[in-house]
Amino acid sequence: MKIQRIIFLFIVFFCMNACGGSEDPIPKTYSLEITVLPAEGGKVEVISSSNKNSVLDFDNLTEGTSITLKATAAEGYRFIGWSGDLESTLDELSLTIQWDTQLIATFRSTEDSPVETYGNLAISNGQLVDKNNVPVQLSGMSLFWSQWMGKYWNENIVDWLTSDWKINIIRAAMGVDENNGYLTNKFIEKQKVETIVDAAISQGIYVIIDWHSHHAENYQSEAIEFFQQMATKYKDYPNVIYEIYNEPLNVSWAGVIKPYAEAVVSAIRAIDPDNIIIVGTPNWSQNVDAVIGNQIQSTNIAYAFHFYASEPSHYQNLRNKLEVAISNKIPIFVTEWGVSEASGDGSFNQQWTNDWINILNQHKLSWCNWSVADKDETSAALLPGASTNGQWSTTELSASGIFIRNLLRTNQGFSN
Repeated sequence: MKIQRIIFLFIVFFCMNACGGSEDPIPKTYSLEITVLPAEGGKVEVISSSNKNSVLDFDNLTEGTSITLKATAAEGYRFIGWSGDLESTLDELSLTIQWDTQLIATFRSTEDSPVETYGNLAISNGQLVDKNNVPVQLSGMSLFWSQWMGKYWNENIVDWLTSDWKINIIRAAMGVDENNGYLTNKFIEKQKVETIVDAAISQGIYVIIDWHSHHAENYQSEAIEFFQQMATKYKDYPNVIYEIYNEPLNVSWAGVIKPYAEAVVSAIRAIDPDNIIIVGTPNWSQNVDAVIGNQIQSTNIAYAFHFYASEPSHYQNLRNKLEVAISNKIPIFVTEWGVSEASGDGSFNQQWTNDWINILNQHKLSWCNWSVADKDETSAALLPGASTNGQWSTTELSASGIFIRNLLRTNQGFSN
């Protein structure tokens, strides 16, 4: 009996350890979902890090499996980056499977125009997105006040900026109430805007129609009339973006700017239900945090943010406001910024400028640089007397113009 009892206890102990009592659990499996946008833009290969073989079954990847994703662009496209559960611009991305993972591999055409590539823009989850709902960052130039620098408001300038500077957006800053602006010369100033818009459409780039005023609330009826005309003419073109208030002064968002904007937005939306509308914010479009919790209730609305990179009072103060707005998912569009101090003149601090550019890229914020002008000031891209038909040599560009041109050409106008 004693021997039998020992044998019985051994069997029980053995079964507890070998018959499932402490057996390793079945490894968890996870799925990997990869979307290629556009579908013809390229392909993604999933390679096992252990044996370097292609992985064919994405639905049952064992937890802890290490893989490498290799994106290869098709002819006429280039790889932009990964988005979804992971973000990277590397064409080879290594990861270890720990959960169900969704990734988007985005490719961009090297042959199509920006508008053919991105299509109808929209606002989604606080970001500017393209026709595939992928965040997109536009970059380009702003023209100077139309009534004072109209010599550069022509088709040749748009063509040159598109082909040589590689812009994908241009801003038509139509002066409104300042000397000899739109309120004084409606036909002439509107014709300048239409010249730029038509040239942008011809080049396949985006264009901002900017009601360039510091007192737009005083001219609400005139703004409604103007934007009704623009919307009627251009509602079917995805190229067009409406900026209905350039830079409000230090006035109330809730009491002044928002009521004006709601009226103008409503007038545009009655004609054009989709194209992006940008609204200025208090204090020269610097206080983007003022709209938190009190946004305009309409579709595809973004809010203007302006800064001047070499201005000491902008450097940290405005970056803080910007970060707060972004963290609250306020859609931001930087319709105007310069390398100079806030006056448009003064110093050009390249370190601060690069710091600002890093923030723009980090948050995929679209921007237009101020400005296409030959005015004798730091922010002007051109030196006095520069050609009014483009074709500029570097001897016609200011320090700002050389810097911004190089920046745009490095991004190739298709930054993501």
